[in-house]
Amino acid sequence: MADVPLLHHVHDYLVHYARARGEEEAVVCGDERLTYTELLRRVRACAAALGAAGIRPGDRVATLCDMQLEYLILFLATSMVGAVWMGLNPRYRAQELEHILVDAGPRILFTLTRVPARDLAGDVRGLVAKATTIERVVALDADESGSGFETFPAFLASGSDLDAVELRAMARSGRDPVLLVYTSGTTGRSKGALLTHEGLIARAMTQNRMWPCAPIRVINYLPINHIGGVGFISLYCLVAGGTQFLNERFDPDQFLAQMQRERITIWIGLPTIFLMALERLAVTDMRVPDLQWVISSGAALPTSAIGTLRALEARIGTSYGLTESSGSVCYAPLDVDDDTLSRSIGRPVPDGEVRLADANDVPVERGAPGEIQVRPEWAMSGYLNRPDANRDVRTADGYVRTGDLGRQDENGCIELIGRLKEMFKSGGYNVYPREVEQAIEEHPDVAACAVVPIAHPLFQEVGVAFVQPAPDRAPQASTLREWCAARLANYKVPKQFRLVDQLPVLNIGKVDRVALRKLAEVSPPVADDAAPLGSLPGWSRSSNIGGHA
Repeated sequence: MADVPLLHHVHDYLVHYARARGEEEAVVCGDERLTYTELLRRVRACAAALGAAGIRPGDRVATLCDMQLEYLILFLATSMVGAVWMGLNPRYRAQELEHILVDAGPRILFTLTRVPARDLAGDVRGLVAKATTIERVVALDADESGSGFETFPAFLASGSDLDAVELRAMARSGRDPVLLVYTSGTTGRSKGALLTHEGLIARAMTQNRMWPCAPIRVINYLPINHIGGVGFISLYCLVAGGTQFLNERFDPDQFLAQMQRERITIWIGLPTIFLMALERLAVTDMRVPDLQWVISSGAALPTSAIGTLRALEARIGTSYGLTESSGSVCYAPLDVDDDTLSRSIGRPVPDGEVRLADANDVPVERGAPGEIQVRPEWAMSGYLNRPDANRDVRTADGYVRTGDLGRQDENGCIELIGRLKEMFKSGGYNVYPREVEQAIEEHPDVAACAVVPIAHPLFQEVGVAFVQPAPDRAPQASTLREWCAARLANYKVPKQFRLVDQLPVLNIGKVDRVALRKLAEVSPPVADDAAPLGSLPGWSRSSNIGGHA
């Protein structure tokens, strides 16, 4: 980190490394391998074309595609002209895309025109008719001249004087937004969080301090509309001058082979990704000798997964953050044991970045549950077009409410015990699903677990545990119930246990609790005292994270 400067704008890092070591690889996508010099040349050409298109500081530039080279070029070019870039996921349906585009009001849309099993061009034409701020649509598919949209090569050829464009952008402050990320919207209509150059760079610098890695060679398979894909991986790598490999989707076998072939040094993922990949690792007995770090974010890793990852002989790290915080704000110390690592999201970094508070925003005593609240210095500048949400998300003294519940142990590590809206009451007692899930995941026959509530005539609500078994294991309901009873108060023990091949996940890789609640409600009722563990239809062990439905 000693040679990593603190710069003002996101694209400044591309310029810096192109000058400092321009012949080193910056990005690899499919058969294309670009050095920092080559990537800068493409980004400057795109920025010149954006300037010729009339894009000015503060305008929004939308991109609808997978994790591919054009994403990175457009994001950095948008930064170079002082505008705000936003990513859209091709897996979203027309109604979801319409809400985002109408709300964000971009002036230009770059898009794929076809994806597997879907005519995206038809959807885009309908969207443009409703999102009236869009002046131009540019097709990223190289051979899509028949779509009626402008092609990307033709757009790039329209570039004008880049010097004038860059001079306008240089006047922009590091506190100005550069990235617009829409939250998942699982509890309501999604909101657009405006993230600044300063906040994103600060989080990337912290990541590099916490996970020193030389050289950084990392695979990025997360969607481009996700803070994890753009900030947590791409900018983490760019700020340190590393090499990032962009993959349109996650396939365990291809991913593991690529890790070995490309000498990947840091593996960043979500718990669901690790579970799928580790299952294949166990079968292939593959070794990844260059791997220095394994980083899990989004949720705590099950103890069983940590034990398997130890065999890779790489350091293991975990972190916690969210879109509104511009990235990670908690990191697991290197000296914690596996039990703490499995149930903890780490300590606030820097110190004081996070506090736990009660319903009145008063900090709670250590050991008591409280909402995780983030200091505002590097958090989002606010939600676009949502003054009501901006008021609700901040406390009177400026902290950003996350909606997550945590509890801090004697070592300062925070245990994530669930979402405020996920907590339910059973017989008058608060039940935090993550606490129950962690207890179940400690069983050797369990790979992962998710607990959701259903209505109960006596206790108001009780828990239903959806269990993903470890490979070649078949846990029984009676065994898991006894396991929980030995570790949890009676009211926390789920009344039903259901077996699934794999927990359903959202396109960002997190467990889809809305789908599980619907499934729990429509499934035939099972007697509380004799709930057999039955297989449920619906999900396979393959993943479309970062890819298409």
